Amino acid sequence: MLWAPPTAQAQPSSPQDVGAHDPLYLLTYDHGGVVLWGPDHFVKRLRDAVAWLDRYPHFKIGLDNEAYVYDYFAEKDKAVLEELRGLLERTWSASARRRTCTS
Repeated sequence: MLWAPPTAQAQPSSPQDVGAHDPLYLLTYDHGGVVLWGPDHFVKRLRDAVAWLDRYPHFKIGLDNEAYVYDYFAEKDKAVLEELRGLLERTWSASARRRTCTS
């Protein structure tokens, strides 16, 4: 792993530079799948992500799911695959449908 000291441009702002109405950005990008974590873990984390989106509609979550996860559920648990399809059809996911690489 390479490391370089932060440059002057990368220095964080001081608290005095942040306004009360400035946006706060929190980023998350999660990897999921059945190979490393198993199907139960995948389903639980999926539902956790949905709960966050329901609670905070403007929140953005990046999910990087193994391609195999869809084949697995198509073969082993079609109800989960249908749940995924239904989630993609929900109102809050209209922008997610435009950015997804699944079909």
